Amino acid sequence: MSLSFPFPHVNTKLHVPTIRPGLVARPRLSRQLDRCVQHKLLLISAPAGFGKTTLLSQWSQQSARPVAWVSLDATDNDPMHFWSYVVAALDKLEAGVGENVLPLIHTPHPEPVGYLIPALINSVATIPDHFVLVLDDYYCIESDAIHEALAYLLDYAPPNMHVILATRTEPPLPLAQWRARGQLLELRAADLRFSVEETERLFDQVTGLSLTAKDVVALQERTEGWVAGLQLAALATRERPGPLEMMSVRDFRGDHQYVTDYLASEVLQQQPDPVRAFLLQTAILDTLNGSLCDALTGQADSRITLEGLHQQNLFITALNRKGQYRYHPLFADFLRGQLHRDPSADLPALHLRAADWYERHGDLDQAVDHTLAAGRTAEAIELVDRTARQHVMRGEFATLLRWMEALPKDLVRTRPRLCVYQALAMRR
Repeated sequence: MSLSFPFPHVNTKLHVPTIRPGLVARPRLSRQLDRCVQHKLLLISAPAGFGKTTLLSQWSQQSARPVAWVSLDATDNDPMHFWSYVVAALDKLEAGVGENVLPLIHTPHPEPVGYLIPALINSVATIPDHFVLVLDDYYCIESDAIHEALAYLLDYAPPNMHVILATRTEPPLPLAQWRARGQLLELRAADLRFSVEETERLFDQVTGLSLTAKDVVALQERTEGWVAGLQLAALATRERPGPLEMMSVRDFRGDHQYVTDYLASEVLQQQPDPVRAFLLQTAILDTLNGSLCDALTGQADSRITLEGLHQQNLFITALNRKGQYRYHPLFADFLRGQLHRDPSADLPALHLRAADWYERHGDLDQAVDHTLAAGRTAEAIELVDRTARQHVMRGEFATLLRWMEALPKDLVRTRPRLCVYQALAMRR
């Protein structure tokens, strides 16, 4: 008996996505996915382009357990849409499992937790084997009613039901509670990153070229194992003629056209205007914290904004538990490129605000760098004069010489002490 839906039903949303031939096998992650049957929920949470869907597609096609799949999008924020697709996916595994549930979805103003979810739980309990329900792109779901109903479903799911959520953002579900109960398995960006060995295999399969060990390590470090970044680097290299050493693999950056196109469409354009403005204004920073970002943006809640960006997996890494973060290197490159092309951006002003903050907090090295970036050489040489002796005493000659090279020579000549320090640094 085929199920009757109250709206046009897109069957391909229930199909495991087709994978391209020649993809890099990732057995270490497949073994982790196999463990999902020991938990109620497996959460795969990472930024765009970390290979979540591809990994799940590869695993689903070889899994020993039956897999029901739903590819979600923004239209599924309607609970009727969402639960209709879930029921349809489960019915593909066990014909008739949705027969008693779907009519409840059709009723006016359904209350999922009240009676729909209990009926669904009772129905899936009749499926004889353990099975997995994959909800891909769960970050598209913003409906509180759906989150509440899914949490209820997971709390009372029968032992044979296991759910995998693939998402770019942290879902508003009681994860801490399930984690404490041992009911939650998690894969994060750190788990999904390509290793050096996987990077080498990917590059070989995409380009047909063998990288030197040095290039592989440099590329893996530059992308931090970001799968989409590595694939874009491989495509860029394949399309450039000439010997491999001329392709600047180690110089692949976030301002490459392939990367900017991807991050602009998949990340930056998806953000609300205040978040986009925050990202661009803080892109000049190597490390971020709430107070520093407040100084640059003029807002008073940057700490909360940073926590939100981290929770959304927006290519930002927490450096410690003290509220310090950094952007992914390629994302930072991309944001800085966007900032330089923004006619309304006042880059010198941003750098001066950063320099003032660093000087007030005793970090003269960063203060010098941002003052130089603002083009304020007179102020910069004052700062260099204050810190040069410490650099010489610590043997940090490269930093001192870099500053001297950036300062006008005629200005340096007016500072005899600096000239002495420069001479000492050059002798080393």
